[in-house]
Amino acid sequence: MNYVQTTYIYGPSKLSLRYTDDLLKQLIDKYVASNNEFTFTQVCNFILSTADQEEMLDKRPNTSYSQILLTHSDTTRICKMLWELIWSQKLIVLFNTPQDIYHNSSETFFIVNR
Repeated sequence: MNYVQTTYIYGPSKLSLRYTDDLLKQLIDKYVASNNEFTFTQVCNFILSTADQEEMLDKRPNTSYSQILLTHSDTTRICKMLWELIWSQKLIVLFNTPQDIYHNSSETFFIVNR
């Protein structure tokens, strides 16, 4: 019988997304199209969850992670893509959203012209 040893990593691990910029933009567009209002944390959690389901995270073989976070370069890519939506006047940032509604005092985005 062949046995496979699994490595367990406890605590946060920053893993890279394997999405191309075009695929990541499509994922963000899909999320934006289905939400009138969202925080940066919410869109990142959606991307992270989808990437995990689609096996688009740069995981090591036979490794189980207790907590996965996006890398700085991937959050920067997401920021740039959201900025493009703001620049094209499809999103605005709501600066005065009550913090008790959303977690982590993340900036809230609102869809324009719906």
